[in-house]
Amino acid sequence: MGEIPNAGTTWTPYLRDWYRDFYKGAGDDQDVFPWTKDADRDASFLASVARLGKGARVLDLGCGSGAHAIALAKQGLQVTAQDGLGELLVTAKRRAEEARVKVEFVQAAISDIPQRDHYDLVASIYCGGLCCLPGEPERAHALTQVAASLKPSGKFVLGEAHAFYALSRLSGRSWTRIGDHTVLEENQYEPLTGRILCRAKIVTPDGKTHERVSSQKFFMPSELVHLMQENGLRFLKLFGGYAEDAPFRLDRPDMVLLAEKMPKDHPGGVRRIG
Repeated sequence: MGEIPNAGTTWTPYLRDWYRDFYKGAGDDQDVFPWTKDADRDASFLASVARLGKGARVLDLGCGSGAHAIALAKQGLQVTAQDGLGELLVTAKRRAEEARVKVEFVQAAISDIPQRDHYDLVASIYCGGLCCLPGEPERAHALTQVAASLKPSGKFVLGEAHAFYALSRLSGRSWTRIGDHTVLEENQYEPLTGRILCRAKIVTPDGKTHERVSSQKFFMPSELVHLMQENGLRFLKLFGGYAEDAPFRLDRPDMVLLAEKMPKDHPGGVRRIG
């Protein structure tokens, strides 16, 4: 299938270690997770809110096993898909070949984007990586890289699970059925960082068990708006899911923020949201 280029990485040991542990061996098993099932719908939403025409350049940041990158490519877009874990990209590349679409896959951390003034859209959706970075300096650096990679007035779509929902549903231990898989989660909230430490045990239909550990930051919408606007991105709109008519709701997990690259001479004016 050829080599997947590695753009180099400035991952902290913290991010590298937990990310590799969580997704190790999960190339095809990533379909267990719910964020891949509506990839075609999500791709249509992204193309619509970013007002993309055929041939527009898109970066899928934190692409995983490629479901959304492939769906975007099917819409006639020029897609680059970036992820830090090589084995997920091997699966993604194979799937793109099976779907007969062209996607450029790059192995790199979300803060390593070498292109400048290049993309019409950068999308980091379904907790694609920002929530996994260890602190605000790392998150600020990542968003600065996103802004630099966008063309003038290029769009950025960020999808995260918001803190209101995560904390209201937090339980120490719970069982969940996802398709034919059974998932046991043990969660611990870290109040001083706003992070939830999750230990997940996934039991497949054949009885095999995979264990995953993650530590994620859950944001309030206002936190992300401020972070964007401090790092070269102007907030435009908040959605409550991957549909243009989806309002933000406390009882639903998704918050999807649309932003655009600020002009270089922009004074950093903040668009108030409250």
